[in-house]
Amino acid sequence: MPDFERYDIIAPREHLEEWTTWGLVVEEVRPNGSIVAYRLGGGFNRVFSLEKIGFYDFVKVPDRLLENPTWYTGKFYAEWIDKTYRGWTTGAKWNGWAVPYFEFDEALRYANDSGNTRYDQEKDAFVTIIEGQEDDPEIDAGTIISVPDRGDVVVYPIGAGSWTWAEAREGSSGFEEDDQSVKDWRPPY
Repeated sequence: MPDFERYDIIAPREHLEEWTTWGLVVEEVRPNGSIVAYRLGGGFNRVFSLEKIGFYDFVKVPDRLLENPTWYTGKFYAEWIDKTYRGWTTGAKWNGWAVPYFEFDEALRYANDSGNTRYDQEKDAFVTIIEGQEDDPEIDAGTIISVPDRGDVVVYPIGAGSWTWAEAREGSSGFEEDDQSVKDWRPPY
């Protein structure tokens, strides 16, 4: 019987290095060994029997991976703007949507394109005023990520974990109505 505990992050052994995409959060371990888990980044709870746990070969994601996710660059887009922006991600999702982090120049380019986001130098943050929420702006402060072969990089998580960003596939220029695979792809469980 697997030795999982509540709040463990698990993934199929075969996809352990891609845990930010394939990961599940254990919500409950039942006496019969089954688990209740939800997708990393949010989603409905699902019950996994011992048989399914074995089928997917779930293992706990080791601390070395949790503490040092692998960052890679990608292009990100959203339905509200007809452009793509180069950013960093670990492949993590929020409710199925991409979670991008942008370097300063790209964040500033987005701010200039958007019309409702500006850079606040005192806060070292990008501030977004959403229509109808003028009294409660979104503030996305700079943070540091560690990138292999490059070192520490300052990035800004504009809308990361709250907006519906999508990651474009190589060769894609942005939102494509007939290409739902970018937005809808999920592990098979």
